[in-house]
Amino acid sequence: YGGMGDDDAYVRWLSKTSLAISADKDTLTKLTAGGIAKDTLGADVSKLNTNAAFWIAVNKTTDVDELHGKATGGYGTLDLKGGNLVVNAHVVMDSAKTAAEGVTQGQTQLDQIKKSGQIPKQFAPMLDSIKLSSSGAELVAGATVAEADLASLIQMAAQFAH
Repeated sequence: YGGMGDDDAYVRWLSKTSLAISADKDTLTKLTAGGIAKDTLGADVSKLNTNAAFWIAVNKTTDVDELHGKATGGYGTLDLKGGNLVVNAHVVMDSAKTAAEGVTQGQTQLDQIKKSGQIPKQFAPMLDSIKLSSSGAELVAGATVAEADLASLIQMAAQFAH
């Protein structure tokens, strides 16, 4: 597919409801040739609720300079439950130490944002719902946002976009 800035995206349907996307055709072919069961993604996907409204798994190593480490992939879901948008995200780091440091830095930043007084009141419930933790080498983030709060956030964002 084109139209994404200067970059194309390559897509392969894995089933009627799942697709794989890559920045280049060779990688997409390699990663989907035998399915994902034998790939790192297979292990991550097996941890997901693939019945969620949206799920994703990524296998890409990226330097995270702020943590003096690397993220090696991630997986997560977005789902609608009981009138809430529920986010569950896992970033796989290169070590438990890096994941724990990510939680510490992330929580410090969240606390600073909350104390700053610069956040519109519509964001308060969303910020309060964010929970950070680590499990081994995974940095885990979760949040629950009421649909009503989400709707007001979208309206506010739309006002800024014009």
